[in-house]
Amino acid sequence: MIAQLVIVFYFIVCVGIIIFNCFTEIISRYRSCVLKRREQRYCEEYRQLFLDNITENKKQEKRLVKELHSASRLLTFSEALSKVENSMPEQFQQGIASVSRLMEELIPVYKRKPDMEKACLAYVFAIFHMTKFQAKEIVFPFLFDLLGNKSLYCRENALRALYSSEDIQAVMQALTFLDANEQLLPHKKILADGLLSFDKKEELIPLLWKKLSEFHPRMQVNLLDYIRYASSNWKDEMLSMLETSQDREIQIACVRYFGRYQDERSVSFLLHHAEEEKEGFWELQNACISALAVYPGPQTLEILKKEISSKNWYVRHNAAKSLAVLNTDRDALADILQGNDRYAKEMLEYQLDAAKAQRRAGL
Repeated sequence: MIAQLVIVFYFIVCVGIIIFNCFTEIISRYRSCVLKRREQRYCEEYRQLFLDNITENKKQEKRLVKELHSASRLLTFSEALSKVENSMPEQFQQGIASVSRLMEELIPVYKRKPDMEKACLAYVFAIFHMTKFQAKEIVFPFLFDLLGNKSLYCRENALRALYSSEDIQAVMQALTFLDANEQLLPHKKILADGLLSFDKKEELIPLLWKKLSEFHPRMQVNLLDYIRYASSNWKDEMLSMLETSQDREIQIACVRYFGRYQDERSVSFLLHHAEEEKEGFWELQNACISALAVYPGPQTLEILKKEISSKNWYVRHNAAKSLAVLNTDRDALADILQGNDRYAKEMLEYQLDAAKAQRRAGL
C-alpha cells in the first residue's frame, strides 16, 4: 500500500513538473513574440523619424532622447539606422550628422550607467562614425574615461569610436595613454584590427614612426604588426629597425613584415637567423623560416631542407610549408621524400599536397 502511494505521489509530481515546464515555455515564447513585435515597431518608428529629419521637430527630438536613455532602445535605434544605411545610403549620409550631434545629449546620462551600457553607447558612436560630427570637447572626455575602464568592452568600443573620429591626434593620445597604462593594453589583434579601420593610415604611420622609440617594446610590437598590414611603404625603416634592435619580439615583427613585402636587402638577416639554433630563442628562427617562403634561391633551399629535420616541431612545420609555397621541384626534394626521416617526409608531403590544392583553387 505504501509503495503504491509513493508511486502515485511520484506520478503527480512528475505531471506537475511537466505542466509547469509547458506553462513557462508558453509564457516565454509569448513574451518573446511580444517583445520582438514591439522592437520591430520601435525600429520602424525610429527609421521613419530619421527619414523625416527628427532634429527639425523639437518635441520628437526630446522624446527620442528620453527613450534612448534605455540601452535596449538605443540598440533598437542603431538597428533602425543600419536599415536606413543599407537601403538608402544617400538619405543616411544627409541625416547622420544632425543625429550624431543629438546623441551627444546621451553622454551625461550614460556616464552614470553600468559599464556594459557605457560600452553600448560607444559602440553605436563607432559603427556609424558619429564622432566625426560630434563636439570633441564633449565626446572625447567620455571616450577617454572609458579607455581607462577595467572592462575590456568599454576599452575596445572607446578605441573603435576614437578611430572612427578620423582625428589623428586623438588616436595618438589614446595609444600614448594605453602605453602608459600597460595593464589596460588590449590584445594585439584588437589593437591592430582597430587601427586598420582608421582611414588616414598614411598620415598616421609617419607619426607612429616618429614616436615609436618612446613606446614600450610591447606597444612597439603591436604598432609594427599594424604597419605590416597597413602599408608596404616602410621597408627602409623596418630594415633599419631589424638590423639595430636588440629586442627579440621587435625583430620578429620586422621579419614578418619582410615575409609579407619582399625586399632582397633583408635576405642576409633571414638566412643567418633561419639556421641559427639557440636554446629558448626558436621564435626568431621560426619567423625567418616562414619569411623565406618569398625568397627563392639555392641558399634558401639548402637551409629549409636542413631545418625540416629540426628538433622543434614548429620549425620543421614552417620549413616544410615554406618549401611547399616556393613550389620547389620534387626532384630537388628527393633526399627528404625518399629519406629515412619519416616525420620530415610526412610533413613535407602534407604541405606539398596542401599547396597544390590551394593553387588549384586559385588561393
